[in-house]
Amino acid sequence: MKQKFLILMFISIALPFISVSLYSQDYKVITGKVKDAASNKIIPYASIALANSSISNIANSDGIFTLKIPAGTSGEDSLIISTLGYFNSAEAVKEFENNKVRTVYLKPSVLLINPVMVRPSDAVVLFNAAFSKIKNNYPNEKQGLTGFYREIIKRGNRYITLNEAVVDILKMSYLSGNRDDISIYKGRGNQNIKLDDTLFLKLQGGAVSTLNLDIMKSPFVGVSQSFVHDFYDLQMGPSAVIDGSEVYTILFTQKKSCKEILFRGKLYIDNESLAVVRIEFSMNVENKEDAWREFVKRKPVGVNLDVDYADYQINYKKYGDRWYYNYGRIDLGFRAKYKGKWIRNKYFITCELAVTDVDNKNAFAVNPQQRIRFKDIMSAKVKDFTDDDFWGSYNIIQPDETIETIILRIIRQLKRADSR
Repeated sequence: MKQKFLILMFISIALPFISVSLYSQDYKVITGKVKDAASNKIIPYASIALANSSISNIANSDGIFTLKIPAGTSGEDSLIISTLGYFNSAEAVKEFENNKVRTVYLKPSVLLINPVMVRPSDAVVLFNAAFSKIKNNYPNEKQGLTGFYREIIKRGNRYITLNEAVVDILKMSYLSGNRDDISIYKGRGNQNIKLDDTLFLKLQGGAVSTLNLDIMKSPFVGVSQSFVHDFYDLQMGPSAVIDGSEVYTILFTQKKSCKEILFRGKLYIDNESLAVVRIEFSMNVENKEDAWREFVKRKPVGVNLDVDYADYQINYKKYGDRWYYNYGRIDLGFRAKYKGKWIRNKYFITCELAVTDVDNKNAFAVNPQQRIRFKDIMSAKVKDFTDDDFWGSYNIIQPDETIETIILRIIRQLKRADSR
């Protein structure tokens, strides 16, 4: 049966506005922007990490990142900025002081490899080899992780829902069929509903769905791994570089004979360990009138829905000799229109889950009441875990809209809190 990644509910109920605030603890904030050194173009979604620590974050689609690090961090310590197709860059923390947004330029990587003859069957062989080495490349025992989850719903350019939470993640062995658990440690929410909002969108199971993107443990993009070759065509793509290491790429497309709505995308496989280190894929929703049924659980009568896109991304990061789930992202675009009316409302949904620590012992003993289930609506769940004094100590994936203004406002709030 096809895997469901997100369930949406369109309803006509407006909810009250919930405000959020930030308070400071013993940390400092650094900000920056990532660009291509050759073209000066923005590089989105680069990984940002404080060297020799588990503190990390992801730049947004504007290439801008915010990282909160301990106040005692030395200015000589380094930030490691990395992304697919570029050489890593090590930047001294002191270069980001004085609250300025510093631009980091990454140099494109050039692969100097001998040309080889690639046979169509190579992709199948490589795919099978990568999935046969799961026990060698991924944890065989339960792992406790800490993550930061954020979900955003926009109507047009207006943010209507923003929920974020620090979460405990209990990742089961990659050799078991047991499901992973994700639980809220601290959470907060903000809903900006206006009186003229006759149609409101709720998101069900966003955090669980983002965790379930882990294709090395869950079914491969909609089908069980044993049936992949019945539903997908595989072919080799060009070599690439991730974190300074060469990776193979496999392109997968839905077989023309398959009438279901499945996916297309690209796998990145480490050429030494054969671990899958990244996957990007999209659901084939284009020009499919019934594509909304893949996502929507409840729809008001008289409303037509169209799905513009459904994009997914998973990154893995190596700690020791094992690869861990590091980052998952879901992006959906919808259009809603009442029958007989010409105005269409555009909705944009983004879910992100970034792992910040791979040694979280608290994840092994979580109260069942804190667990997030697929049926849960995060906006209703986070209000029970609000703690305003807590939020100063964790990194935040900032929303894309007017990101520079948001970062400057946060820095001003933190300064005021520090002076108290």
